[in-house]
Amino acid sequence: MKRLLTVLMVILLMVTTNLAVMANSNEQAKTRSDVPEWAVEEYNQAEFLWQIIPESFGYKDLNDEISRAEFCEIITIASLRLGFEMPEDIDDDVFSDVNNRYINSAYHLGIINGYPDGTFRPNMPVTRETLFKIIGNFLAVVGNDDVIDGAGCDKILHMFTDRDEVSAWAKSAVAFAKYKGILKGSGDNRIHPKKTASRIEGVLMTVRTLKVADVMEVKVVYGDSDADGSSALDSDVPAPVDDSPAAAAVSDNTAMVGEAMTSAAIEPWDVYPSKICIDWGTTMTNTG
Repeated sequence: MKRLLTVLMVILLMVTTNLAVMANSNEQAKTRSDVPEWAVEEYNQAEFLWQIIPESFGYKDLNDEISRAEFCEIITIASLRLGFEMPEDIDDDVFSDVNNRYINSAYHLGIINGYPDGTFRPNMPVTRETLFKIIGNFLAVVGNDDVIDGAGCDKILHMFTDRDEVSAWAKSAVAFAKYKGILKGSGDNRIHPKKTASRIEGVLMTVRTLKVADVMEVKVVYGDSDADGSSALDSDVPAPVDDSPAAAAVSDNTAMVGEAMTSAAIEPWDVYPSKICIDWGTTMTNTG
């Protein structure tokens, strides 16, 4: 019972701290005149929780169109947040018209492709349907490779009046984005597939994609904080630790949805949360 009360106090502290941070970050985001009021919450998650905003966005209008290179940078940073590493061959000349580490990484991870002539055209704006296609590739890479096609695809897209404007190669990705809540719609029952996406759209879509990926990363540290040993875990999976009383689970930049469980070897006060967004309904229990 004592441990349960301690765990509940830890969770309360985490939630209270998170709400305070988000409240403060809301004010920070509002200092940017280019963040619409309706986008503040998700933008803050991108900026302060997932930390996927490229440094170059600091002086660019978020409502302007996003380029293929810029979205590659965002989506590659997102993959790093989920525990992926930059491929060793990121400096290869993958495309004839650009040599960019983020673009090369996205290519080697299987997230993006170039054009038949060997170019990538990095400065070309990203259309909304292309954005959803890239997001679909990203989700497949991180393990969420569900596919919606055929009748299921038509059923989902039927609600949109411009569904016939979606390219054949993008229909499945657009339907999947709608099904998973990544595509919210523009309020006029239209997808606007050929419309150029804005930087704020690219950011918000990526935040929603990270939530869909539903990956919980837990670093399990043995003994000292600089000791080796770490694990990337899905939700509802106990964090494995050794039998050493000094073992500690360190969660950093984690989005938790589901159940976080520590083993008997870890006391509640040995869990150090940092920059964690806890979804309501998440529970943390100690099996000892």
